[in-house]
Amino acid sequence: MGHKRSNRIPEIRAATCRVDVANKKLGTAFWIGDRYLLTANHVVTAIHRDKFTIVTEGDSDVVVQVTEQDQGSDLAVLEADERPDDVESLSLSPEIPIIGTEVVWSGYARLIGESKIDRQRFGWGPVASGSFDDGGGHFFEVDGLFNSGHSGGPVIEQETGQVVGVVSASAGNFEQQLERWDDQIHRLENLFHVTSEISGSHKNGFLVYDTVEDAVYEKDILEGYGLDVELSQREDDVLLRFDLQEASILVSKIQAEMARTLLDTVMNTFQMGIGVASGGQGMMDIIRQYI
Repeated sequence: MGHKRSNRIPEIRAATCRVDVANKKLGTAFWIGDRYLLTANHVVTAIHRDKFTIVTEGDSDVVVQVTEQDQGSDLAVLEADERPDDVESLSLSPEIPIIGTEVVWSGYARLIGESKIDRQRFGWGPVASGSFDDGGGHFFEVDGLFNSGHSGGPVIEQETGQVVGVVSASAGNFEQQLERWDDQIHRLENLFHVTSEISGSHKNGFLVYDTVEDAVYEKDILEGYGLDVELSQREDDVLLRFDLQEASILVSKIQAEMARTLLDTVMNTFQMGIGVASGGQGMMDIIRQYI
């Protein structure tokens, strides 16, 4: 028996926007008030900037800034510089629906192997689990296909037309793993194309950055992988220096980790059939002052 299709698709389409930042994966946000939108916190965290551009379904570019973030509930509120005429706002419910409730979700989702897309993808399915707490947020699961880019999109109860959750992940955190792979590949490219120099018996490599903030961010990540990194200033540039032999070992470790994770993902792709959404009172608390 097929799912009953929502008659609110035009409203949902007009309320849902594409988070589109250069060199970043697509994500989703949706309007909840005059100049405010709701999205997943991990979407804006991956952007590493307070202001960025989103795109409406009608192809209007809107500059937004992050005004509220909650890592525990994986939710973030965005404020737009202005509200276009071609958008709609969605109403929200503080109640997480019971198991079996039919919901619809929307987002600018990409399939594996696709490049960036400029269209929304919808899904329909039943709520698959009761509410559960995780990291201070309230979540529930939905039976249906969720892909990279759905994150931050609305989950809407078909009968009431109200938002009951925000897409946070697919079960197994496949989307977050794809984002991590992107970061790892970018980091590998950097490490393979570093500028090298000879210093005594050591062959050092260094990466060049325009700002201290960018250099410190990358330094923390590389050190988290176990690479000994030194930060220094050279005229207008900021340098990260490290031993090229250690970097070569790190490259091998990252490649091996990616290969293991890819194999594990291929063996467990059925997990993509369950999506995890953030909702309930935690969702209402973060947006209460904005609607």
